[in-house]
Amino acid sequence: MAEWLDLPDNAVFSLKRCTLDDNRDHWAGYDADLNAVTALLETLTADPLFAASQASKELFHSNMLAWYLERWPQVRGGLAQAWEFPLDPAEQVTVRREWRHLDLVLEVAGQQVLIVENKVFSLPDEDQLLRYGAIAGSLPGTPSLVLLSLTDPGWRTGTWACPGGGTWTYRSCASLAAALRPAAASISRADRFAGELLDRWMNLLDALGRLEVAVGHPAQDAPLVLAKPVRAALARARLDAPVQKMRCHHLAGKLRQTMAEDGTGRAVRVRADLTNSAGLVEGFAGDDPAFGWQLQGEDFRLAIKVGKRAAGRGQDTRAAAAEQHASYFDFSYLRHLVPAAGPERPQPGSPARFLGFAPDFAYRYVKVPAITASQAQALGEHYARHAARYAEHVVLTLPAAP
Repeated sequence: MAEWLDLPDNAVFSLKRCTLDDNRDHWAGYDADLNAVTALLETLTADPLFAASQASKELFHSNMLAWYLERWPQVRGGLAQAWEFPLDPAEQVTVRREWRHLDLVLEVAGQQVLIVENKVFSLPDEDQLLRYGAIAGSLPGTPSLVLLSLTDPGWRTGTWACPGGGTWTYRSCASLAAALRPAAASISRADRFAGELLDRWMNLLDALGRLEVAVGHPAQDAPLVLAKPVRAALARARLDAPVQKMRCHHLAGKLRQTMAEDGTGRAVRVRADLTNSAGLVEGFAGDDPAFGWQLQGEDFRLAIKVGKRAAGRGQDTRAAAAEQHASYFDFSYLRHLVPAAGPERPQPGSPARFLGFAPDFAYRYVKVPAITASQAQALGEHYARHAARYAEHVVLTLPAAP
């Protein structure tokens, strides 16, 4: 019996259509209420601080945090207590911004006590955190390493230990707001504007946090790609791309968790991104060649990266390499899981059996309309194992260079 049939009962999903009052077609399980999202967006777009933050996003929030930490001991004390790093608020501090590629460094008497990597809208990147952890390890002191982000990185314990030393702790923007808001009243007594600005900034972070909860991570039975009316509303606030990345990153985090448990995570590199205005999640195993899959919007691809030896040798070489391993392009599990999936592309009889991206990427794909988060996770897990098996056992033989 084929491996893909050995599934628990709850691994098979069905898709049903429903029609809303305005006659727009949506899928059942739709998890983002348009009215609630619109109300949140109205709160954000009416806030002048949100407008000010749009030009630089993460830089805006990093600069605000640095300014308050440097000038107000109430803020330093509140954050040190909430985030559990050692600091006497009365001590003189130096706050460095973009120093040695680190977003924010809090220093006392030449010793680093806190390093913050700020990912309010962009995605946490463990390769980047690994590099920054190495930089932190070379500095005086033993700083606390904090990833500040709207998007939960999916770390099981809320922490991630760098292989070379140092441990990053995830802190949400909501936790920052809760830690700093109590300082606003006492700051206002000394500087009314600074206190009110702090309070308004915390309100902005809270609103962003509510938006992330509403649309940043899909319910398991909801479509991974948000409905067009919600995306249109987000686009008007310049938030469609960040939210798409959040949803894809949420899926990538869940995949990493389950793959770490079954050992697949050691062989398959999973990441999330945004390309051509669509969220992307992918997993690849091996190097030369690499076998993998991609889910971009509602396109699911099986792909081979034919590697350095074939790079730049043209579409024919990519296609020949893919043809050697045509059995890898097996969508039967997908069709079992997503009955609404479209035909394979390129279709039989097409001039080319494979599509490609230069210099070394060959693929076939199918449309997976309204794929749910659960289905996307099941596909990712299955095809990660599929890719790992091929990467372990297959050797690529290329035709002679012209």
